[in-house]
Amino acid sequence: MPTRVNRANDHRPGLILIGAVIAYVTVSSLIMLSAQYLGQDSLFSDAVAASDRAAAEAAAGRGVTDQGDLSGISAYAVYDGSGQMLVKARLGDDGITSRIAMPKTAAGAPVSLDGGALESVSAATAVDSVMTFWVPAARFGADEGAAWVLIDQRGPAAALMSSLNTIALLIAGLLLPVFAAFAWLLVRKPKEERASARPKIAHSGRRDALTGLPDRIQFQDQLERTIKEAKQSDSMLAILTIDLDRFKSVNDLWGHAVGDKLIIEAVERLKPLVGGIGTLARINGDEFAILYRDDANARTLKHLGQKIVADLSQPYQVDADPVSLTASVGIATFPINADNADALFRAADLALFKAKSEGKQTVRFFDTEMERQLKKRSKLERDLRNALQHDEFVVFYQPQMNLKTGDLCGYEALIRWERPGEGIISPMDFIPVAEETGLIKQLGEWVLRKACQDAAEWIKSGTVAVNFSAAQFNYAGVDEMIEQVLTETGMDPKRLEIEITESLFLDHSADVMETLQRIKALGVRIAMDDFGIGYSSLNYLTQFPFDKIKIDRSFVSQLSNDPQIAAIISSIVGLGRSLSVDITAEGVETNEQVTLLQAAGCSIVQGFLFGAPTRAGHQPPDQQQAS
Repeated sequence: MPTRVNRANDHRPGLILIGAVIAYVTVSSLIMLSAQYLGQDSLFSDAVAASDRAAAEAAAGRGVTDQGDLSGISAYAVYDGSGQMLVKARLGDDGITSRIAMPKTAAGAPVSLDGGALESVSAATAVDSVMTFWVPAARFGADEGAAWVLIDQRGPAAALMSSLNTIALLIAGLLLPVFAAFAWLLVRKPKEERASARPKIAHSGRRDALTGLPDRIQFQDQLERTIKEAKQSDSMLAILTIDLDRFKSVNDLWGHAVGDKLIIEAVERLKPLVGGIGTLARINGDEFAILYRDDANARTLKHLGQKIVADLSQPYQVDADPVSLTASVGIATFPINADNADALFRAADLALFKAKSEGKQTVRFFDTEMERQLKKRSKLERDLRNALQHDEFVVFYQPQMNLKTGDLCGYEALIRWERPGEGIISPMDFIPVAEETGLIKQLGEWVLRKACQDAAEWIKSGTVAVNFSAAQFNYAGVDEMIEQVLTETGMDPKRLEIEITESLFLDHSADVMETLQRIKALGVRIAMDDFGIGYSSLNYLTQFPFDKIKIDRSFVSQLSNDPQIAAIISSIVGLGRSLSVDITAEGVETNEQVTLLQAAGCSIVQGFLFGAPTRAGHQPPDQQQAS
């Protein structure tokens, strides 16, 4: 039974549209018919007036002439009381009088009419817009009898009907958006009825798996709705963003299971503070947000923020050991700091960033200086969008060398922004903004397509590595996008390497693993970049069969000064061999580093010693020699 109801609802918008079209056509037709009727009535009235003027002219002893723009006298005849014709006149040689014959005797003679009333009217259905009238002969100067008048209104009728039709079409045209709006409202209503049920289902599924709190998407949806309500009621609201300081060290030292326990404990401490005054959500990892609905002043919000910091900074118990963490809070208010959900969220995040950069374990409000930074960031976002539209990005390539053979074995593709008037912009200055605004999806696809095109046209051998941001994996279909680019460019999948970092696995690791498996199934190589920064990197190596490990440049830079670093690199190389994984060292700048890396067993290197990143198609001399 419910299925039938749903099907009926599915057809309702179409039926409403059909009904609206029928109603519009009907009303438009009635308007056109009414215009024609009014036009004919107007012409009839003009013809009566013309006959009166003709009679007046004749009675005054003047000849009957064409009577103005709206009517014309083509012929007339005057009859006496016995019906015999006394006078006849043809005023135009237009063929009308040959088609409508002038009567030889007066119809129904003797004719006697009072006050000039019409005895009979022949609208001459056989001849459009031509009328004949019988009027009293006294109006033509005769004592008794009748007069017959032929009036040709074809020209005036055509002009008048054209004007009336134009007016009717204009009215019908003005009615079209009215009917369209009415139909849209009728169609929208059942859609909204269905949509009103969907959000409840969707939102019920948009919950953080660990804490059961609303996730970022649901929180933003609720924030948008609450802001709309606040605008209508002219009320105030606030967002508090909360971050657990140094939480990553918990995952690194004790593992994610312990980290999850601390997250749950933190939520239990936050819930009493929020109570019924707002909504608590887990935004990601160790970051939370509170939507504060009351019209609170700055003092109240600051007190709440300080209470949050104090409660979350109390020691946590991990098995028998206490774990100390701190928290930072950023606060932004509507409508003081922002007038829409996205801007308000960014303002609170910026305040949180300020709190963490000033020493953590503190509360910061969004202020004027932050607003200046936000405007600068907003301008950067606009410029990024414009740069994508005007093709301002370029790809540089840094070579990767095989120490055993001395051959160039691949390149890493590095995006740069050639900003007009400013030169080359480092990705560190714009990638974070691209990630926050969602432009990373479009930008990442552009880089991949450009790298694959260059690999097919310019880089004839070796691998080409492309960095993928963790934010790119927030969007569905990453593997499908990669497959499509490979097909369009003709790039051999075995020559493409996708470089990812450990941060990719911090959230939704199961989904990420599935996506990576699909990418690997295409024949694409997967490399873990910046290996060694996070202590949990080894854990991920056991979960996914990587093709390459890239040792972070921070290890290579200390290689000459710290013997333990050489031991660590040797261990990583040994691990790579046992797992059949290639090892690449980044940031190689000296011959001494090369010697130590060779001693540690590392065979592939990358750095300024072998070539700086260069634009596509421009190989430095050292690369040309190496190749």
